[in-house]
Amino acid sequence: MINNKKLKISFLVIIVFLFFFLRFYLVEQRTIFNWDQARDAQVISQILSGKLTLIGPRVLGPDKFFLGPYFYYLLTPFYLLSRGSPIAMVWFLACYNLVFVVLFYLIIKKLFSEKTALFALLLWAVNPSFVVNDIISWNPVLVPLIVVVIWYLSWLAQRKKKNHLVWLLLGLMLGLGINFHFQIIFLIPFVAFFFFLAKSRINLKKFFLVTGGFLASFLPLFLFDLRHGFLNSKLFIKFFTSAGQEGGNIIAWLPVLGNFIHGFMGFNLPSLLALIIFLLLTLALFFQSQKQKSKNFGRSFYFAAFGLFLTTLIGFAFYGARPSEYYFNFLAPFIIVFLADFLAPKRLGKITLLIIALLWFGLSLSKIKPIPFSLVDKMAAMNRLTTEFDQDRINVAFSVPPSEDTGYTYLINQAGYQVDSLAGPQYTVVVPADKEPVSVVVGNIGLIFPEKED
Repeated sequence: MINNKKLKISFLVIIVFLFFFLRFYLVEQRTIFNWDQARDAQVISQILSGKLTLIGPRVLGPDKFFLGPYFYYLLTPFYLLSRGSPIAMVWFLACYNLVFVVLFYLIIKKLFSEKTALFALLLWAVNPSFVVNDIISWNPVLVPLIVVVIWYLSWLAQRKKKNHLVWLLLGLMLGLGINFHFQIIFLIPFVAFFFFLAKSRINLKKFFLVTGGFLASFLPLFLFDLRHGFLNSKLFIKFFTSAGQEGGNIIAWLPVLGNFIHGFMGFNLPSLLALIIFLLLTLALFFQSQKQKSKNFGRSFYFAAFGLFLTTLIGFAFYGARPSEYYFNFLAPFIIVFLADFLAPKRLGKITLLIIALLWFGLSLSKIKPIPFSLVDKMAAMNRLTTEFDQDRINVAFSVPPSEDTGYTYLINQAGYQVDSLAGPQYTVVVPADKEPVSVVVGNIGLIFPEKED
């Protein structure tokens, strides 16, 4: 189907167009500025004022351990260019998605085939889950790219056994990945399984290079611990020693996996059935790759992926409590590539992939519409609110649902005002706008102004 070079280029151009259209059409009205984004913006504003940080976001709640600070520093240049405006998030997401498209295509093409790369990128471009997820500015957004880069570094380390820099980078990427989001820890057994089947000799020097790169990524957290009595290390140990005690339900992850599959596939599929399908598909691809004598990567990759699925289930069972759906995001690149690599070589398979892509495209079209209380809504509402202020310290209250008051205070501060509950007449942000009588409505947000004295 895709043999002509010009046709391949045209197909790739169409895919890239679909990718960016589905993500960046009305992006400011579709992306959010909620708790995670407001936290990031606040920390970055402190970084830009000279107060550097050694810690990043917490894992799974306010009483768990900290990740590294790398995501904050990754966003910092964009906030510097935007002078503190959250529009920096959109600029970051545009750059990230551009890098993702280029690396995803080139790496899959290198590791598998051009057909697999084209169809995998097509599926990713139109997948309804990632049409939404790829425009959320938070640390999990980086997970798919990190996974694919780890695949590539593993392949390089397998092929270029004497290139010690690759081994160092592999360890560093695993560590950085965990510091960006903790779910990347599941890639450690994947890499171990990969090299086991690839029969790569891991001598002492390579082991120290991988371990050294891995540990180097945790240097900021180590320095933080030195200054704070190893607080984060104690939280980390407590997290693992108390695993299972909070809920103790070894299948708490099962309905969450079902939710992930529903969001990813666009239709309901029983969790156990989905799991069995993934395992069988992985085995089918493993045996299929046995016949491909030209490439050893596929054989090692699918064996390692089978082990990854099993260790993931064991890991979540050991945790014993309900994770969030996005903790399964690291599986998404595997599933996409499985589908593309299994179906793309066959004519009927290509037709099947195009049908899947068409169905996903239809679902994605329903998602490219403005959301309530988006970034642009909050920015417009706070711009309107600040035109009423006549002093530096302002009393602002929030008549909103629980956890819906996030982002507003940062925008007020960014405009040059300080929120102070004792600072005179009260201004009120109301969500939804028709909840009570308001002075003015901006988007879906109501504002109540205090009555001015004559």
